[in-house]
Amino acid sequence: MGDYSVDRATQRLSQVTPAEWDALRKKTEETASELATQELDKRSTETFEVDLVNKPPHYNHGKIEAIVYLQDSLGDNVSYYYEGSVKKYLHRWRYKNADDVALQKQDLLKAEYYLKKLIESL
Repeated sequence: MGDYSVDRATQRLSQVTPAEWDALRKKTEETASELATQELDKRSTETFEVDLVNKPPHYNHGKIEAIVYLQDSLGDNVSYYYEGSVKKYLHRWRYKNADDVALQKQDLLKAEYYLKKLIESL
């Protein structure tokens, strides 16, 4: 196998021997396999939490998030959407899920989310 300290950028492809190509392919496959294994190991130890308030998955299908679409399409009037959303979540939090405190808190957090958006829009 050739000396890999040679500047490969200036060496012609036709000068690389089949044995060198095979060695490089083998090393590349081994490296790729090691990286894939490391990534799988990393993912298996991670826990993925769904944020139903700030980034609910059902609002993130397609190439653009729903809130970004609304901001783009409503422009300066998006503040009215934020205000309406705050009012909606504050109005229904107590009744929509009267028997589930966690879901009641979730609605209040959504109201807070939209209130923060409203404040940021000023």
